[in-house]
Amino acid sequence: MPGLHIRKSPARSQNDFDYIRPHYRATKQFEGVKASYSVKLAEKLLDLSGNELLKYLRGIKIAEARQQFIASITPQQQTALLMAMSADDYYQFGHLLDGGQSFDKFEPQQQPAAQLPHGTPGTVQEQVQQSTLAPQEVPTGDYLHPSESEALTILQSIARSDGSTALVAAPGSGKSVALDYLIQKILDDNDSADIWVISAKNDSFCGLRDKGRVIAFDQEQPEATKRTIDHFYNCYKQRKQLPEHKREALPPLILILDDWLVIADQLSKAFSDWNYGGKLLDVLLIGREFNTKFFASLQSFNLAALGIEKMDSQTRLCLNLLLLGNRYIKNGREQESYGVLELILNRGDIIPGKQEREEIKSRYLQIKPISYKNLRPILIASLGGCVVALMPKLSKQSNPIADEKTYLDRVFYLEFKLDDSSQESKHQQQLSQVANKVLEYFHNVKNKVPKTLRDLKKADRLTSYSEEELISGLKELIQAEKVISGEDNTYFLPDW
Repeated sequence: MPGLHIRKSPARSQNDFDYIRPHYRATKQFEGVKASYSVKLAEKLLDLSGNELLKYLRGIKIAEARQQFIASITPQQQTALLMAMSADDYYQFGHLLDGGQSFDKFEPQQQPAAQLPHGTPGTVQEQVQQSTLAPQEVPTGDYLHPSESEALTILQSIARSDGSTALVAAPGSGKSVALDYLIQKILDDNDSADIWVISAKNDSFCGLRDKGRVIAFDQEQPEATKRTIDHFYNCYKQRKQLPEHKREALPPLILILDDWLVIADQLSKAFSDWNYGGKLLDVLLIGREFNTKFFASLQSFNLAALGIEKMDSQTRLCLNLLLLGNRYIKNGREQESYGVLELILNRGDIIPGKQEREEIKSRYLQIKPISYKNLRPILIASLGGCVVALMPKLSKQSNPIADEKTYLDRVFYLEFKLDDSSQESKHQQQLSQVANKVLEYFHNVKNKVPKTLRDLKKADRLTSYSEEELISGLKELIQAEKVISGEDNTYFLPDW
């Protein structure tokens, strides 16, 4: 048209995106901080209304943080939150609350009747009915079932509980991974926790071995184990002598009894007149008042090793139960360890009410096929009430993101689809297993000073690698610009 000039916007140069990137990263970091703050604040939101909770939920931009936020509020608040939602809110967040079962709350929208493609026999309704009757495919992947967030909440609640816990699971059920998660959660919440571990294995137990807090049981020299239990119990007795006003600030005093059935049997033979069961029962029944508890890892449901003669109402009130079952592959052979779970499903002393047992059994049968297909443990926990859930994937990723800056830069390139093949190939570069383990060591070390090869060789997580493998991993990380080589054969991260 005459007199009309259309001005084309010039293509954005690489310099423009380089200018934007720091601001983009700062924005994402702010969103992450805000989300983290909202989750922590949720513990103090017990008096807020549904509308106020909805404001917080809208402000959380990270999916995992939303799940943690929902898990941290009460069922009554979840109902209030649901009722405060608009249709748009429900479409975005409703699956976190009830899986989409409350759409009747909103007015149905007028939509044209659905039509099948021309030539397709039947009606839409018939097609839907047929698909509903078809067998459901068992999901696969990292996130498999909505109950995973519930399982994570249960594990966190057990770690923070004042009561003692029996972790019952056959070999291959994920017992060690769950126990490490509980220990790490306790240490994250309170680094002054006084934790002792007795185990048949000389494992790290989240660094407690390096602090001299792990006693590897030796049946030929059981005295060290006996001394540790007596020391723990004497510390507990000293706490019992404290006046009430001094008990509130006591740090957690915790005894971890790993592979306890085997160890307890050997101790009974070695010290027939020593009543360790009475000491544990005392801690179980009264220890919560003095921030003292134990975690006992058992391979079968034999509570006599904890000094418990029978599971009565008082014991159920004091003892948290965490039971695991799984399908796993060992030496090329498939094996199952669901027996512990299926045993307690029919025990009235564990789950007293018949109706509750039937509900727990029904939920277990729904989740078990997912556990079976994906080799993912299933959990039954008793913490005030019984819960059945699929365990989340607690193990660390095989290819962890190097740092927050690298991650945000990667998101930046993906979001703006920059045409930079060299940068793309750099981000997609895969690291070997040893390189990932070395990088993991650098990220988790507390003392952020340059490290030598000797430091790496002494690290617990790297002891299984030879010196040549560690050198190869370091070279790989240096080439990928994830680790910097300094003077005197030292190595450090770029952000140190």
